[in-house]
Amino acid sequence: QQVRYLQLQPQLNKLALIETSASPRTRDLQQLLKCRNRRLELQKLQHGDFWVIENLIAGEVSRHMACAESITYTTNGDYTFFDNLETIAERWRGPISFAVHTPGFDLSTTLDAIQYVRNCLPGSAAIRDYVSFHVYFGQQHMPPVVPLSEAEALRWPINCAEATEMPPPKITMYKTLANLTYPINVGRNIARQAANTHFIFACDIELYPSLGFVQQFLDLVHRNHSVLALEQQKPRVFPLPVFEINANESLPANKPELMALLQAGRAQLFHAQICTVCHRVPGYKSWINQTLKHDAQLKVLDVGQRVGSYRYWEPFYVSDNSEPFFDERVTWEGQSNKRIQASKL
Repeated sequence: QQVRYLQLQPQLNKLALIETSASPRTRDLQQLLKCRNRRLELQKLQHGDFWVIENLIAGEVSRHMACAESITYTTNGDYTFFDNLETIAERWRGPISFAVHTPGFDLSTTLDAIQYVRNCLPGSAAIRDYVSFHVYFGQQHMPPVVPLSEAEALRWPINCAEATEMPPPKITMYKTLANLTYPINVGRNIARQAANTHFIFACDIELYPSLGFVQQFLDLVHRNHSVLALEQQKPRVFPLPVFEINANESLPANKPELMALLQAGRAQLFHAQICTVCHRVPGYKSWINQTLKHDAQLKVLDVGQRVGSYRYWEPFYVSDNSEPFFDERVTWEGQSNKRIQASKL
């Protein structure tokens, strides 16, 4: 059965009609969360000192996603990070909001890269379905050519037979030649603001999500409303532990495979050798010792706060996108770029 949703979009001063075959879970969650559907459409916006083209190219499935139907993976980067997109899209299988820094002529190279990953990879179909690309650049670093519509961006020439997967070296980037810093938190916030689902997962593009997580999480909140921050309840987020594995290892598909890598010393907690306290996980030992059943459902493992031994914790988490935005005064080069936001949280 087709369910129609009509929503006024003040920014565009017009009505956007979204049609979706909503599942019972999606309908129940939408009513519970009181969220509204929003179609992804191209917008030209000003964000502080930056110009943004939001949804320069929108994911074909993500464009029509209902607000309670999935979780948006929000991330940021430049064209040198595009090699991660294929794996992320195939594992996440949900909307991906990707803010790309494109000052000066880096926009042209970025358009080359977008066309390449959308058309020339074995996993290009997942990228076309789920990844929405937003480009942004400083007012003093305008690109020489800027597509004015999604159709124009999609006409950007690409020849897969001649294209190369290797991006141009960083030393030739406009950003490098102009001696610009990377405004990582601007990108994080742009990606968050562009999401059209109630839940988001603000993540770094080098981190690959667990298989099946989106549906497992939505099943969790559907059967257990008490975990949500509804009316008169304290806000909360849902952190996920992050691991890093040796470069020559295959990505684990489940907990037993991850446990085998941990026990063999071929995997460890994220940044274990750089900042142990930044990603120490509450309830970690309990999780390690749990035997995973074949039909196990996702559950809340532990409840904690960023205090005491966890006061330097910088978790990656699912949220309802109502937490503080990232502090845009901090750049990637300065490091600790999440700490101010975590303190506000």
